[in-house]
Amino acid sequence: MDNVRFENLSFPSFKQLLIMLCSILFSFRAIAEGNDGDYKFGNVTAKDFDVSSSKIVNPDDGAVVLYSAGSTHFIGNNKTWFNYVYTCTKRIKILKKTAFDLATVKIGLNIEENDGDVLSDVTATTYNLSNNTVSSISIDKNDIYTDRDSKYHAIKKFTLPGVQEGSIIEYTYTKTSPHYSNIPGWQFQSTAYPVLWSEYQVSIPVTLKFVYIKQGFDSFYIKKQWDGKEAYRMKNSVVTANTINYRWAEKDLQPLKIENYFSSLTNYVDKIGFQLSGVYNGEDSASIWNSWKNISEYFLYDDDFKQAVSKDNTWIKDLPEFKNGESELDIAKDIYHFLQNNYTCLDDEDVFSYMDLYDVYKKQRGTVRGINLLLMAMLNNKGIYTEPVLLSTRDNGIMNPNYPLLDNFNYLLCRTFIDGKVYLLDATNSILGFGELSNKCYNGYARIIHATRSDSLYLFTDSLNETDISTLALGSDENGKISGTYKCVMGQTKSVDLREQMKTSNPDEYFKNLKKDYSFDIDMINTKIDSLDQKGLPVSVQYDLNFKVNDDIVYFNPITPHAAEKENPFKAAQRIFPVEMPYRTNKTYILNMQVPAGYKVDELPKSARVALNDDEGMFQYLIQQTDDHIQLVCKLKLNKATFGPDDYETLRNFFAFVVEKESEQIVFKKI
Repeated sequence: MDNVRFENLSFPSFKQLLIMLCSILFSFRAIAEGNDGDYKFGNVTAKDFDVSSSKIVNPDDGAVVLYSAGSTHFIGNNKTWFNYVYTCTKRIKILKKTAFDLATVKIGLNIEENDGDVLSDVTATTYNLSNNTVSSISIDKNDIYTDRDSKYHAIKKFTLPGVQEGSIIEYTYTKTSPHYSNIPGWQFQSTAYPVLWSEYQVSIPVTLKFVYIKQGFDSFYIKKQWDGKEAYRMKNSVVTANTINYRWAEKDLQPLKIENYFSSLTNYVDKIGFQLSGVYNGEDSASIWNSWKNISEYFLYDDDFKQAVSKDNTWIKDLPEFKNGESELDIAKDIYHFLQNNYTCLDDEDVFSYMDLYDVYKKQRGTVRGINLLLMAMLNNKGIYTEPVLLSTRDNGIMNPNYPLLDNFNYLLCRTFIDGKVYLLDATNSILGFGELSNKCYNGYARIIHATRSDSLYLFTDSLNETDISTLALGSDENGKISGTYKCVMGQTKSVDLREQMKTSNPDEYFKNLKKDYSFDIDMINTKIDSLDQKGLPVSVQYDLNFKVNDDIVYFNPITPHAAEKENPFKAAQRIFPVEMPYRTNKTYILNMQVPAGYKVDELPKSARVALNDDEGMFQYLIQQTDDHIQLVCKLKLNKATFGPDDYETLRNFFAFVVEKESEQIVFKKI
């Protein structure tokens, strides 16, 4: 087969990713080439402990990855097909206690009866240097533990012993898997620590056709390709196949640091991922997952998806009572809230494990796939049309709209059409209103799963407008006591966030923390949170406050501390990644205040108005005094949620102005 290569295929331009999408036939043979230095596993010398000459290691780093290498090749199995064999080797120097967690290694395994992943050849050693002498201590097989986190998945883990600041840890392991269609990818760059050397080698027989994606800003230090040939023992025969071998390596990689307003480092870190797109048996070829139609067929083949789209699920008998009426919308809301209030989500990222919907229905628990497919089944049972929607959450990373990568999916929603209106539903989240989604779902591209069509769906944060309105009214008496009422009506996202917070806290604790925001002593009474239990409605927070003034000169910030932008979220001088806010902002703060009795206004902040890139946002600070009354209207508005790196300096300066202006104070002077 011919190689097909697509260079510089990118996501939406603001992502500025370096993506290389390739369809190619791979294969493997073990490669004995080393890196720039002479790396030999288990050969740690006193010289290896000295990283002072490296230009990318600094004193604040908790660790440095000295060497990181992976390789994947294939072997035949007794089912006349393939297993992949993946080997991972790492050598890391621990610089600070903050990096001790690197000494605990976790390896995920798919477990199936008589045909699961097999872990082997585990070797792990801690090296310490004392008086220029290297000592070592290794784990044995009894130090490897197994955690079963689901019916089909387990985690093998071990902790290297004797780790201290200055230690070098080194480990290697091999995983053999029958899941040949899902070979491991490789992350060259760390999100926390500098990496001096990282490489990956892969090789796949010509019977398998894979797509690979290279992502990141750094170029390869080594990129090699060569042809080969390998013999594969399959059941009672040996098959010889041509191979194409690859080796990629990068060196001296600085960590990808987390910054404010950042959806996922997964979108930018240097890495390679793979997906099977076709197979070839020597005579015939077949496509696997090289189209969105294939992806839909992959999911719709499972019985739980078939149950979800069926109108004949007679096992659904005990539907909730319909108290709101018999319209489709009322029925849909009742079913949605019934699942919300009575079902438990066991895993909110598992979209690949099959779940029998009858089992989910009876046990009242399931994964995000199981519960939202059950929602579809119950709605379809009442004649309400639904469709499954697959997406990738913000933390999981953006989906590539140009090619169907199966591993990108980690979340499932239900889309329904009622009275000409589209609703996206997620019954796994007990605090969402009907038709509301958690902010994590707004990550751009999503996909409808359907037998005859597979439509695109876009959930951008730019479509979310968070409108908050805060008011503060203050009066005073002749004794210097100032009192009034503060109220804030939150937008949808902040309302959901507060409801989530109250699941593990309470209003008393919430107002106690609000009181701490004030830099002077106040009494906070008559506290109230409205609509907390009314899903879908905006939450409002209200309290009365009073405090005394008696100094000759009083400095007073007219904006309450929890309504103000207290610090600039953009601290770095430069930024190479886009700014990804969770929503568009529309914030209004209104103050009506009586000048304290016995005082006069000595200084009043000046009004101001600034625009961000003409029409992308604005900040307005309008203040005036009329007799003994002061009124302030402060507005902050951002007309989009995502800003490219070219806009970063402007955005940083804009927020610097906002923070400075909102910190200005009114000066009252005793008469």
